[in-house]
Amino acid sequence: MGGRLSLAAAGLAVVALLSWAPPASAETRVSAVCGVAAGGSIRVGGSISIICTPRALLDLIHEQQAFRDAQSERIKQIATDLNLSRCEAEELVAAVAREPPPPGEIGEWLARLARERRSRPAPDQDRVREDGIAEQGSIDVERHLAVGIPPEDLEELMQQVRRVDERYLARLEGLASDLRFSRCATANFLAILGQKEVPPEQLSDKLTEIANGHLKLVERLRALTTRDPKIAELRARATAAIAGGDYETADRLLRDADAIVSRSAPAVSPVMRDKAQIVAARAELERAQLRYMPAAELFEEAASHFETAGNAPDQARYLDLAGGAYQDAGLYTRAQTLYEEALQCSENHQDEVPEEAVITILNNIGGLYFAQSDYTNAIDRFSQALQATRCGEGLDAGVQVALEAASHGGLADAKVTINDFDSAEDHYAQALSLTELVHGGDHPTLVPILTNWAWLETIRGEYGRAESLYLRAVAINDTRDPAGPLEAAATQNNLAGLYYSLRRYDEAESLWTRVKGVYEAQLGEDHHATLVVSQNIAKALMKRGKLSEAERLYDHALAVWETNARKKRQVEKTHLVIASLHAGLADLYVRQHRLDEAKKKYDKAISLAESQLGDDEIVEQSLVIAGYENDRAVVYERLGDLEAARDDLQHALGTMASKLGEDHPDSGTAASNLARVLMRLGRLDDAVPLYRTAITVAERSQRPPLVASRSRNLAKVYQGLGNLAEARRQLEKTRRIYQELGPEYAERLEAVEGELAALDGEAGR
Repeated sequence: MGGRLSLAAAGLAVVALLSWAPPASAETRVSAVCGVAAGGSIRVGGSISIICTPRALLDLIHEQQAFRDAQSERIKQIATDLNLSRCEAEELVAAVAREPPPPGEIGEWLARLARERRSRPAPDQDRVREDGIAEQGSIDVERHLAVGIPPEDLEELMQQVRRVDERYLARLEGLASDLRFSRCATANFLAILGQKEVPPEQLSDKLTEIANGHLKLVERLRALTTRDPKIAELRARATAAIAGGDYETADRLLRDADAIVSRSAPAVSPVMRDKAQIVAARAELERAQLRYMPAAELFEEAASHFETAGNAPDQARYLDLAGGAYQDAGLYTRAQTLYEEALQCSENHQDEVPEEAVITILNNIGGLYFAQSDYTNAIDRFSQALQATRCGEGLDAGVQVALEAASHGGLADAKVTINDFDSAEDHYAQALSLTELVHGGDHPTLVPILTNWAWLETIRGEYGRAESLYLRAVAINDTRDPAGPLEAAATQNNLAGLYYSLRRYDEAESLWTRVKGVYEAQLGEDHHATLVVSQNIAKALMKRGKLSEAERLYDHALAVWETNARKKRQVEKTHLVIASLHAGLADLYVRQHRLDEAKKKYDKAISLAESQLGDDEIVEQSLVIAGYENDRAVVYERLGDLEAARDDLQHALGTMASKLGEDHPDSGTAASNLARVLMRLGRLDDAVPLYRTAITVAERSQRPPLVASRSRNLAKVYQGLGNLAEARRQLEKTRRIYQELGPEYAERLEAVEGELAALDGEAGR
């Protein structure tokens, strides 16, 4: 049974830095949860290596669509007249266009080529010929057959084919060769990607999914056995149609086979196994076309037929597949129901269902809970899967290691979200060790584990270890054959974020510039990933005092985005990228003391964020808005509008505490900022518990500098309340931390010594 879970359940978490505007005493945040500049983690790349970049692949898809739109009726007519699939008709037209006959003989040439192809000795009916044309069973072309469209239309068609041959058909040939599929199958893959309007950064992943679905579909059909000769013939013809990329014909043939079985099989007949297999093949066909809802419904139907036929292993398998398809369709509640039914079926038939199937289902349920931010239940299911794997007696050794690694990876990612960092680190170490055991020390499957583990170490302040993990991931990507430029760029983007956190701004800017070059070449300058990196470069430039250069980058990114929004080139004016760019400009304006303009930019960013995301992403939406409110409060505070700053911070803190928990670092930042504003409003008693909470959060996340600064501010509150003993305790705590942090904090240590001396003088009076 195939699993859905990758070794790192959350994928690559790209560190894109949030916009902020820090006054001397205010705190800002860098968060992977609500701090991604693009409003979500960037996951780019996939396992299929293709000759052309995603940008070039997208161009190829658009050219295919344009060619087919322009010649749709003519190609369809030729296919009908010659009894060919659409793709076969395109192939014949292309062949004639390359070696054109006299204009009046084009129709006869097409018919003759069709006859020649049909009269070749038939290979195994399930194979695809070297020239990419699949056999279509017993279909024959009679000698008297002719093409029934006017000769002048045929000549016009040939001329257009010759014009696009180098630009589209030749590149299609290269892609087909690279993927090792027939040209017709490859053209069908492109058509599916175009119909679904897949974003450029997902093209490789979705192409992988379609290609794998194609192979599974052919495998499923070849394994379909039946005693009915009519069904056997339909199966063979459907297999050949799929091999040639003709999914429409395959779907019709499978429906015909389904109808035959439905008419002849009683509800409890053993023939229901045939029915189940045919329905399962139809489900695979839908999924191969990225049509998840109909696939899910058919997988569910197949499971019910396997139940009738008394086949528990396949019943559990297809319930699991139905759950996965519903999850892909975004119906999480339904997906959970099907996963749980698959698990129950497995438990009811323990002697029949393989152990690895049960463990895979448990991991899949854990991944589903994780996707819904239900981390407690995710941890529970991943733990059950891990325990079952360790206790498994009949598992193949390689399978056991891979399943255990998947459970550790899921547990690690889930533990990070609840701030259980020590446990998360242990699980990452286990996942890495087990994956190395299966694949070796330089395999690409290690990269997500290394990247997520490095992010954990960044959160904990273990920057040296984080850098080491990132560099290892970068080295693996650099030695891949063929290299995966988008995957490598994603890891380098994270490493640049670490350098930024370490104040190594030159290195961060240099690395981000390299990443931007890759994204521009692969995805285009108007893609959200490119704009995010442009924003990060601007932040590094701001830190280096190059404000005018940073402003030019922001203005250029906004201009690109708005221009393409007007052209409707797969962008939306209200996308979170543009909200983030407005927030970035707000940061810049704060540094330039243009506070009124900064406030307007934060207003715009919040408005865009509020209008963008749907109900299924409401958690992310609310956290992005809360982050911008935290930053806008800093501007209000500088403008002297403390009540507005208080309102923003109270709302931001409420959102963060409810969505992330009170002990999350971002909640601690908002609590600290709110305490400072309340202190300035004279509400000292209200500030005390907020500062204490913020200090506890900083201690749990192991961030000594934050503990020190918050303790120092709390001392000022206690001093204002007249509690000089508690004020001294907080200042002494701050002094110890600065002493341990070393020379870099010498200036702050000296200031604290002065504050202690002043406090002693006040106590003496």
